[in-house]
Amino acid sequence: MARKPEAADPRREAIQRHLRIADELTRKKRYEEALYEIDQALQIDPKNNNLRQFHERVKIYHKKELEELKSREAAEQSSLEQRMEVIPRLLAQAEQLLTKREYQGALSQLAEVYKIDPTNYYAQAFSDRIDQLMADDKARATKALQGTPESGGALEKGRSESGSLIFYRELLKQYWFDGKLNEKESAHLADVRGLFQISLEDHERLSREVKFQAYVDALWLAWMDGVITETERRVLESMRDKYGISAEENRQADQKVQLLRRKQAHKDVILIVDEDKAHTVALSKAFRRHGYGVMFASKPEDAFHYLRENVPAAVVSEVKFTGSNTDGFELYRRVRGVPAMVMAPFFFTVRITDRDVLLAALRTGVDHILVKPADGEFILAAIDGKHHRHN
Repeated sequence: MARKPEAADPRREAIQRHLRIADELTRKKRYEEALYEIDQALQIDPKNNNLRQFHERVKIYHKKELEELKSREAAEQSSLEQRMEVIPRLLAQAEQLLTKREYQGALSQLAEVYKIDPTNYYAQAFSDRIDQLMADDKARATKALQGTPESGGALEKGRSESGSLIFYRELLKQYWFDGKLNEKESAHLADVRGLFQISLEDHERLSREVKFQAYVDALWLAWMDGVITETERRVLESMRDKYGISAEENRQADQKVQLLRRKQAHKDVILIVDEDKAHTVALSKAFRRHGYGVMFASKPEDAFHYLRENVPAAVVSEVKFTGSNTDGFELYRRVRGVPAMVMAPFFFTVRITDRDVLLAALRTGVDHILVKPADGEFILAAIDGKHHRHN
């Protein structure tokens, strides 16, 4: 008489399934996920010695991997700290060369700083200052050839500011951006003043100038759509309180902004659509240095309103926006639907690095995808290149 086949044991099949998955994950060195699968199997059969041994073995692999990772990070951190110690010496040499107007030598020192710390704000401030000094020298030489007397005043006063004060000003801008200094920032500023022998008088003067300019920038942003809302008015009032902006300074700031608005009416405008104020301000400064006007929108809906009556020279937009029902892709579609903007340069700036998303964005036809913080000079070069191709 034939024997009946044994009934399948669902508990055993579940254990085997977890083990197969755990074994595959272990081979791929995905130890945390493997441990999870083994734990699931142990919940089914807590007394299974083979499972316990497998669990201990994977834990050892995982611990060893974490120790190796920690060791590599410690070595990298030690190397970075050693390299960071070199930066003050390179900056001091750059300042000495800058004082002698040996610009190429100073730039060589800054290049070494950038190799160690590509975002070093001291080096960035020096670079901007060298660019300005070289432009001033060129203008002065041209005036001399034309027999035009050189004017003094504010420009000459600006030239006398040392490289140390220039990058201290940039540091103040960064720390005052949120409207206050915390204890860590104040302590760092004190260390920098001691390192570069910056007086409290210069600190107070630069702080005043930085806060005034920050207020001017905020006022400019508020006026971009042609009217100051009640919310914007409250924000500006809060800034005046935090920064100690006097009534006279408020009047001066308003005059500057209105003058900028009148000048912008005669410039090509780049539309920036981004809710990140710090990124927007950084890009706008680069664009204005090259003669462009700038229009801001914090979300696509605001950009749609602006585009109904205006044709910007280019658009720089984020892809995703909080609190918005649309995104950068829809903005791009609508921009390309405007006949006058079919060939206008369009750039996406993103914080994500997902390769599939970036490739999909490129396939829409956008000119460039830039990971934040975007380089304003790169955007300007791309705009100029596209204009040259089509003119």
